[in-house]
Amino acid sequence: MKILFIFLFSFFYFSDAYTQVNTERTKVFFKTLENIGVPPIACDTKFGLATTTVVPVDFKTVKLNVSSKRLENYEGVKVSVLSKEEAQKLFDSFKELRYIPSKYLEDGCYARAHELALIAKNNGITLGKAFLLPNKDGDLLYPKNIKANDPDRFAKSFNGWKYHANAFVLVQNGDKVEPYVFDLGVSEKIQSFDEWKNNLAHSPKESRIITKPAASIFHDSSFSSPDLSIIDSLVETQKTIDELGMDEYLFRLESGWL
Repeated sequence: MKILFIFLFSFFYFSDAYTQVNTERTKVFFKTLENIGVPPIACDTKFGLATTTVVPVDFKTVKLNVSSKRLENYEGVKVSVLSKEEAQKLFDSFKELRYIPSKYLEDGCYARAHELALIAKNNGITLGKAFLLPNKDGDLLYPKNIKANDPDRFAKSFNGWKYHANAFVLVQNGDKVEPYVFDLGVSEKIQSFDEWKNNLAHSPKESRIITKPAASIFHDSSFSSPDLSIIDSLVETQKTIDELGMDEYLFRLESGWL
């Protein structure tokens, strides 16, 4: 009986401590974003943890074989203009980058979009950020193509995204210049804004897209990061999936072990 009591006490104590640490890590992550470009603060004294920083992947080593010197304004955002063939070639180049996580799609779209924008910027291409929001509060976005063909990509509890972020470029289509997104992990090709909405939104015509400059992280805040990668935590998630396999990863996630 005494051994059972010690076991139960240890289990609940360490479970509570684990939950608390993860909550505090999340606070540190967002505080790091808030202070990008500001001298480091003593996170260990403020949050009771060792100092945590967002360690960038070296995106500067990635070389693209697509370039553009032409910029145009799209809803107040300056973005590079490519032909449709060049834009798809750029998509294919992004798709080949194995370090960008594309297996676990439930979280991290903002970090993937930001990584693509940083890579492009380092190669002389200016991308914008596009944020797709459902038509009303409470509605969720869900990739219809994956739901039908590959539902095991998501945990059983996943019902959809409150919003979805992507990097976008402008494409010359005849006499029109139109925005296209790079939705890695969801699509095998570039998508126009309408195609993007039709795949994700329950009510495509009523959904809305907010466009922002490449340095913006979220659609509803002033966080910006012109030169810093924020993809490191997603890379760690991808490594875990590679080690465990997707089924085991999702099982542990659903069980609250990750």
